[in-house]
Amino acid sequence: MNESENRLDDTEVSITEPTPEVVDEVITTQEVEQAPEVPETEVASVEVAEEVLATDAAPVESEVVEAAAEVVADESTETESAPVAPEAVVAGSFIDRVKAKWNRRHTYTVAAVVAALVVLGAVVFVMERQGKIETGLFDGVNQIIDSRTAVAHVNNGMVSKYDLNVSMTQMAAGFAAQGIDTESDEVKTEIQTRAVDMLVNTELLKQEAAVQGIEITDEDVNERLEKLKTDVGGEEVLNERMAEFGVTEKTLRRDIKNELTIQMLLDKVFAEKNIEVTDAEVKEFYNNAKGEEKEFPALTEVAEQIKQQLKTTKEQEVVTAYIEELRSKSEIEVVI
Repeated sequence: MNESENRLDDTEVSITEPTPEVVDEVITTQEVEQAPEVPETEVASVEVAEEVLATDAAPVESEVVEAAAEVVADESTETESAPVAPEAVVAGSFIDRVKAKWNRRHTYTVAAVVAALVVLGAVVFVMERQGKIETGLFDGVNQIIDSRTAVAHVNNGMVSKYDLNVSMTQMAAGFAAQGIDTESDEVKTEIQTRAVDMLVNTELLKQEAAVQGIEITDEDVNERLEKLKTDVGGEEVLNERMAEFGVTEKTLRRDIKNELTIQMLLDKVFAEKNIEVTDAEVKEFYNNAKGEEKEFPALTEVAEQIKQQLKTTKEQEVVTAYIEELRSKSEIEVVI
């Protein structure tokens, strides 16, 4: 071994103990036979590099050893025409290359972990969409996806899966309040069918209102929202109801706007139909309801209630006929 190689062996470059033979091989491959005297600045740079490498490598000594071995393997494949470098430069280059190799190893490790997390997240997301698990991690994402997923097409509009889910949840709560088992397949099918029909009818009425130029202002929505808060017992109660049925404030305001729009349209329809309830109709309804019961309230006490009920029934008949007319001239496709 020549003088240059002895000097390099004395240099403490190995935090992870790359052997003198490893360094010899690097120098031999690069054909360093008579290295010039090493400038002090270059020696200092080597020492700094050693300190940096020592700091980074201390917790993962075995990984750095493997990286050093790969560097040596890479060096052995280089051509014999490699330029000659001073020993310190060679040592510094070796350290830098080992460090770079170690860094690449950790970059690949991080990338692999990230990829694994992405795959795991995708699996959880799919299982939650299929209803196999419920984590709540993707509620926001699911709402966005469901709001863009059609369960029915109505002319140039659609009924979203999100609206269907909300409607079915509300309808199921109503059924349960009546003591109906909402877990049976028959009842679930009935709830879904009714919910789809109701949403299709709502979309048809919205479209017709737009054709007739009916518009609702933000002030109208705000006024109705405040009344709704009062009716349910305050804003806190309303927020609890919204959370129960998975309704956001944006969705609530949209539904209020739809409600006011449709009501304005139907008011026009009722006005055109000139719906009236006669005294004779009220009396006939009273007599049929009373029957032979002697303690029944006097007609004068319940006449106004009967009149309002009869009017509501007539209005419902008008709405049903009106919707059937809209359906007959519309393109409707249910896709669930």
